[in-house]
Amino acid sequence: MSLNVNGKQCPICHGYLFEEDDVVYCPICGAPHHRDCYKTVGHCGFESLHGTEHQYDASADQSESKGQQETADQAPNQVKCPSCGTAYAVDETKCPGCGMPNSLARISVMGVDPLGGVKRDEPVGKDVTAEEAARFVMLSTTRYIPKFLAFFRGKKTSFNLWSFFFPTAQFAGRKMYAASFLCGLVELAGLLLCYPLSLWLVNQNLTGYQQMYEALATAPFATVGPLLYLTLGGAFVLLLLRIICGLFADRFYYRYVLNRLEQIRTVSESDADKNNNLRRFGGFNIFSFILALVLLQYLPGIISFFIL
Repeated sequence: MSLNVNGKQCPICHGYLFEEDDVVYCPICGAPHHRDCYKTVGHCGFESLHGTEHQYDASADQSESKGQQETADQAPNQVKCPSCGTAYAVDETKCPGCGMPNSLARISVMGVDPLGGVKRDEPVGKDVTAEEAARFVMLSTTRYIPKFLAFFRGKKTSFNLWSFFFPTAQFAGRKMYAASFLCGLVELAGLLLCYPLSLWLVNQNLTGYQQMYEALATAPFATVGPLLYLTLGGAFVLLLLRIICGLFADRFYYRYVLNRLEQIRTVSESDADKNNNLRRFGGFNIFSFILALVLLQYLPGIISFFIL
């Protein structure tokens, strides 16, 4: 069986199916699935409907796809609703007559455009379309794809709040490990510069901010002066790092996505290899994100224990 699966959803994970995906069809009703999803549950996602009047009808998919294709051939900018027959712009997310979602617009199961309003064939880089970039980004595509398009059109910066507060962890989560390592070294250096003053205050056995303020005000400048300068230097390093990452992290990620996609196209010998490489290098790794946070939480204290 051969069906046009573009715009269809896997009934198990509800993710969109594309021609290059590894797709299998239910032997009973013909519903398309991701092969991995079908293997995971061991049966069709519409199994409960088999034998009923609501059973999935693969022939209807063929008729719908054929009707939409014929309409597209006659009017490239319009699509005909298979439910009520209303013709409307192909960019619309749903039929204005009956409200049926437009499968050609690839709207997600929650009714949110996964490309953030960008057309799937819109170029966001050299030989890179919005759809291809979204398959690499995987998470937060509604945020990143419009920004990628803006960068491609000449925009230089875009503020990222997560990268401002957690620069090292954000790079690690996005699998930009080289950038995460360099950023982590700078962040670690800034934290270490702040540690001597903190350690001095702890050794004074002070309780409360009032006693800390009095201790700093009454202590000899020769004692606390260098500690204050180190702390100010460390705070400046951390602030500067956060400002740079907050403003340019999205652009760094944009360049990373374009470079990785070019490498993936070069080394992938088949569609299966390409899909595996997209999963390997793309998406978001929550474990790397958490690991980076934990290391920066405890490493300064461990290093200071051996140095100071």
